[in-house]
Amino acid sequence: MVRHKFEYNGKYYDIRAKDYLDFAYKVLDKCEPERKIITEKVSEWFEEWLVLYKGDKKESTRYSYRRRFIRYIAPYIGDKMLHEVTAYDCQKLLSDLSGLGKNTIKKVYLDVKQLFEAAVSLGKISQTPLLKVVLPTGKSEIRRALTLEEQELTLYVNKKYKIGNVFVAMMCSGMRPGETAKVQGKHYRDGKLHILGEKTELADRYVPIPCHYEELFLGSDEEYLFPSYEGIAPTTKYHRAKLWNKFKRHMEDEYGKALDDGFVPYSYRHTYATKLQEANVPINLIRELLGHSNLTTTQRYTHNTAYLFATFSEKINAVFV
Repeated sequence: MVRHKFEYNGKYYDIRAKDYLDFAYKVLDKCEPERKIITEKVSEWFEEWLVLYKGDKKESTRYSYRRRFIRYIAPYIGDKMLHEVTAYDCQKLLSDLSGLGKNTIKKVYLDVKQLFEAAVSLGKISQTPLLKVVLPTGKSEIRRALTLEEQELTLYVNKKYKIGNVFVAMMCSGMRPGETAKVQGKHYRDGKLHILGEKTELADRYVPIPCHYEELFLGSDEEYLFPSYEGIAPTTKYHRAKLWNKFKRHMEDEYGKALDDGFVPYSYRHTYATKLQEANVPINLIRELLGHSNLTTTQRYTHNTAYLFATFSEKINAVFV
């Protein structure tokens, strides 16, 4: 129960309400009865907000906002009027994200927060319903390498649909997704690929390409080797996301079920690192081939496979006789 006594425009009011949202509307009804509530759906306001507040952002950034809204927010409050959304609605929305990663939960929360705070600032609603919500803990987002089955599935789907060259290239070279955009025919010579990395001082590097993947890197000097599905090159994050979503759908169709959230484009880079480890490549060299500035980062990319564990167990047993 909420109760407040106050003076407004020379008049005294004593208003009781079941909660603060109810209190806000009673204040408007009593103090400014001529004011009309703006009847606008949350989904309609989102599109307006995206233009007003995010219009200067990159296309890929706006795409991410819209994708999160459609996937996580719209099913709960998209069809509600702005003034009808309650704190319970917001808590329900966020609580149901508990199975997702911490970073995803935080992004959705900030999206909802910005959306309603902007509505308040423009007078569309009197108060944000995002009051005293509790964020679920969420999962720690750990990128992983592909299983052997997923590696084989990648090669099969790429051969069938001809749109996954970039992911196979990442798996055999360790490129970051953004690094694939810059690869041209002139960057591959004599079995070595020059990766134009920019993330760290060591990101610009040369890596050997396995001979049976060489055809992925053959092209004219100025030709971009990994364009988008629509043929756009060099690609942007937005273009690469569209290609990945299409390729992953093909993989899931062939696989017969959904692939887990840990299976992302970066998984191919992790797979490359793990394969180097299986080949007994020294950790310092793996660091150079991945373009890392320190070993701590590299160690997050290498994963002990069952085969590798068994191999080293045998070697350990041999020296302790």
